[in-house]
Amino acid sequence: MFYLCSLGSNITPEQHVPNAVEELIRHFSTPIRFSSFLYTEPCNIDSSKLFVNSLFEFTTEQSACEVKAFFNQLEETHGRDRSDPQRSIKDRALDLDIISYSQQRTHLDEAEVPDYLKGLYQELNDKNSLNGPFFRFTLAGKHLKLGDRATTVHSNASPC
Repeated sequence: MFYLCSLGSNITPEQHVPNAVEELIRHFSTPIRFSSFLYTEPCNIDSSKLFVNSLFEFTTEQSACEVKAFFNQLEETHGRDRSDPQRSIKDRALDLDIISYSQQRTHLDEAEVPDYLKGLYQELNDKNSLNGPFFRFTLAGKHLKLGDRATTVHSNASPC
C-alpha cells in the first residue's frame, strides 16, 4: 500500500520532528520520501505558535488501521493526550496523519491534502515548486541534514 502522510509539531519541533523522523524510519524499514519541512501558521487551533510541517510518502504492507495506530502511539510517546476531547484544537508536540493511501501512487487523492500543505505536495512531485522559510535539522549522530528540499531516507538498520 502507498501512503501520503503529514507530520507536524508546534511544541519544541527542533526536538520532536527529528525524533519522529528517526522513529518512522526505524518502524517502516522502507525508503520514506519527505518534502521540505516548512514553518506554517496554526490552522483551526487557538495558538500563536508556528508549526513545522512536512509531507512524507512510503509503501508498506501494513493496513491503514495499523499505520494510524502506530502514528497514535508515536504521538502519545511525544506527550499528546489522545483522551483529551480538546486535543484537536491544542498545541501539539507531534501530529501525524494519513492523508491518502492507495495501491498505486498515481491513485492518491490530491484533494485530501489540506490547502496549507498543497505546496509541499507539489514539491514531492516537482522539486522546484517551493519558496519559503524552511526548518532544517540533522538526524542525531548521522550528519544528515534535512529540511530545505525533498529527501528520500533509506534505513540500513539490521532487522536483528
